[in-house]
Amino acid sequence: MTVLGGASHMGEKSAHRARHAVIVTATTIVALVGALLAAPMSAQASAAVSAATAVAQILSDTNALRAAGGLPPLRENSRIDTVAANWSAQMGASGNFIHNPSFSSQIPAGWTGAGENIASGYSYTTVVDAWHHSAGHYANIMGNYTDIGIGFYVTSSGQTYYTQDFGRYPTASPADGSFVKAAYADVLGRSPGADEVSGWTALLALGTPRSAIASGFNNSDEYRLHMIDTAYLDVLGRASEAGGRMSWLNGMRSGALQPDDVHRIFLTTDEFYATKGGGTDAGYIQALYADIIGRPAVASEVTYWVALLQQLGRGGVVNGFWFAAETINRQASDLFTTFLGRAASTSDVPAWASLIRSSGLTSARNFIMSSAEYAARAVTRFP
Repeated sequence: MTVLGGASHMGEKSAHRARHAVIVTATTIVALVGALLAAPMSAQASAAVSAATAVAQILSDTNALRAAGGLPPLRENSRIDTVAANWSAQMGASGNFIHNPSFSSQIPAGWTGAGENIASGYSYTTVVDAWHHSAGHYANIMGNYTDIGIGFYVTSSGQTYYTQDFGRYPTASPADGSFVKAAYADVLGRSPGADEVSGWTALLALGTPRSAIASGFNNSDEYRLHMIDTAYLDVLGRASEAGGRMSWLNGMRSGALQPDDVHRIFLTTDEFYATKGGGTDAGYIQALYADIIGRPAVASEVTYWVALLQQLGRGGVVNGFWFAAETINRQASDLFTTFLGRAASTSDVPAWASLIRSSGLTSARNFIMSSAEYAARAVTRFP
């Protein structure tokens, strides 16, 4: 049996205004007769095709209709794909041909319009044409939407179920995409996927400030785990173990630790003292200078800190190094190199060093990523 259903939601809070329709027109009746006559061949063809092939064809046919009407193409949204695929599978498993009553809350938030088309019994090459010839469904296809998700499911008997979920999201500027790509490169050390870019740029388009986006990156579990793994390699010279990295991550989630604390605390361990410090107090002090200050210690410095090591212990000495003016000035300079691609001026360093002392490195990273200079540089890096 071939049937169609269409619904649309307009406005973030107006799901109660959705219209649902199962439309059986003369066109559908003709299609039903054709499907019954050709059922064995159609069922075999549908069962053999992969979901990816069917979804790609439906997307192509949908955007061809929009192009013919002078409309921009809909972008496939994998998160909406998941919602649509799950609903097609649910209809197939239950045999109930009904709209998803929750689709507008299941697709990504931030939409200003949402709609849904469903169909059953058609082949994946004819379903868009069927929607085309049904006024309500065609209105969804040609609607003021930006994103689409498509679901395709075939039962063991060969019955097909289709779902199209539509969403309209604010359109981000190209500069927003550049900012997001720069944040991925500078904070996470990787390139983002298309869905990751669209997700963050949608927030920017809705008016979310860059400072909130920067904070999202610098307080993400991915960044925290990156900092944990980096500390293991840089300080201890080995890979992290699962239990250890999760313990550190949970400390950050609770707010007891900041991402940079792992590196600092590792410097106090017996493992660092033995492996990098050679198991001697003098070697340990030299290792701290190399790691934190970035230069060798002179003899008088080694003598001074070895004496303090006996009084303060490793934790006190490491904190003395970590929070020293030389260290914090270096951290301030590194922020400019990493995020702005230039050396800090003599006036920049004191101001940023003061911010690091008062608020910490994570806040300083957020602040510099929120600057107009960082956004402008992102456009040149990722045009």
